[in-house]
Amino acid sequence: MRFIKDHCTNLFIYLFMLSALTSLFCFLFLVVFLLRYTFESVTEQEQTIAYYFFIMLLTGLLMVPLSLFILDRIERLKE
Repeated sequence: MRFIKDHCTNLFIYLFMLSALTSLFCFLFLVVFLLRYTFESVTEQEQTIAYYFFIMLLTGLLMVPLSLFILDRIERLKE
């Protein structure tokens, strides 16, 4: 059982880092998109891509606290 707890901890640490990095990347892309939308014209394809990045940002923002919560629960079970 200890083997599973140790590996689940590593899995959720990597999930946290991946979701935080993805959220940061999507946020930066959306800032660039909003600046381009404000000062220049954007195409339909760029709007579609921005929509998908927005969905990825929301998913990442939900996964960050969820992975931290699960990681905390696993750490408490180790003790």
